[in-house]
Amino acid sequence: MPEYRCTRNKSYAGDCTGRDDLTARQGYYIQAESPEGAWKEMATRFPDEVTYGFTVDQWEGFNVKVVEVPQDKELENKQDLLTQSSKQELLAQLSEVLEYKTPPYEPLKVPEYRPGEYGEWTLEEINTPITRGYFTSYQSVTNNYRLCRGNTLWMSLTPMELESQSHHVLAAKGHTVLMGLGMGLLLYNVLLNNDVEKVTVIENDPDVIELFHQITNPTAWQNWDKVSIIVGDALNWIPSETVDYLAVDIWPALGDENLRPNGQKIQQNVRAKQVALWGQELDFISYCVEQGYSPPCTLAQYHEYIEAIGIPLIEADNPNYPDYCFRAAQMVMNY
Repeated sequence: MPEYRCTRNKSYAGDCTGRDDLTARQGYYIQAESPEGAWKEMATRFPDEVTYGFTVDQWEGFNVKVVEVPQDKELENKQDLLTQSSKQELLAQLSEVLEYKTPPYEPLKVPEYRPGEYGEWTLEEINTPITRGYFTSYQSVTNNYRLCRGNTLWMSLTPMELESQSHHVLAAKGHTVLMGLGMGLLLYNVLLNNDVEKVTVIENDPDVIELFHQITNPTAWQNWDKVSIIVGDALNWIPSETVDYLAVDIWPALGDENLRPNGQKIQQNVRAKQVALWGQELDFISYCVEQGYSPPCTLAQYHEYIEAIGIPLIEADNPNYPDYCFRAAQMVMNY
């Protein structure tokens, strides 16, 4: 039976090694039939940390090839020891680890960005050559940016971020409300949806709005005349007109434990006809674990989850969606 090394993603409380050092939260070696079995065992041991997830890596030896480099041979690029061919070879090897290579939804379109800084917020260009997606496995990344408030990462253009919002665009229609502006990525794509008549953006921090206008050129975006940006608290904002679709992205990380209670409070005020919560796939899998359900998850269980939390979530009619949720949980727990 394979052995897996598991890591608790939730930081330890208090000022201790496990708060900032990931290696201090590793070391849970579990024998299981599959990574899902090891993850479920960790969920049983630490039920309060399910929403944060657990990283599961198969524990086995690695074949290491030692190559001697003559002292008089200079590296052509000291900043990047991997040649382009070796990157592609590594990417191909990593992709074989997981079967998920094709995203289930059409990728988001990305507007042009430029680095910027305002108040505590910064947008900087970064290099992340190989990373995981949300519904897919390893892939290469180019032209990536990340939005930070101080040392806290709020958003990026990694496949994890792009794929986790791709299906939120499909359900947008009529009067669409977006909670959280960020880099404006979801807004840009919602405006390309012909079913959308009006977009209201609720953003709590006016500095984000100022930075948004510095890092891109939103007034030149298609259908920008449909947009209204309101400075307000997502948890307390009450619309003055009917909302057809609500998309909420106010959390700095996927798997945030506040997703469910925040989503419920927001929907009580907004009463949207349909809702998308960033990371809802992970919360659905957490619900299945709470109920003691074993994979594969089903559409009936997703309907039960929707009724239990009282939010009319998207994808209720998609029979493939529970499998997509399980994919996302696999990707995030190994991220």
